[in-house]
Amino acid sequence: MRLFSFLLLILILNSCNTNNKAENTLETAVPERAELSYDSKIFLGNRLFSEKTCVTCHAIDTYYKAPSVIEIMKIYKENNADIVSFLKGNSNLL
Repeated sequence: MRLFSFLLLILILNSCNTNNKAENTLETAVPERAELSYDSKIFLGNRLFSEKTCVTCHAIDTYYKAPSVIEIMKIYKENNADIVSFLKGNSNLL
């Protein structure tokens, strides 16, 4: 009976210490993300432009069904607006 009580006590003490170890591993498990390279940003922007079907109405340099991308960028630059936040859904259309 003493042996059983001793083993039970050891089991309880060890199980209490594992919670601290699990919390420490969660903090260091996810590394910080580095900034994307210029080429990666271009690739992701091109993919976003195609996936959101912007390309069906907007051409790069000519007015098709809607203003060209160059015209849109000029307007955003003149108004000090952020087109990236608009595309992510974080701001309204100008």
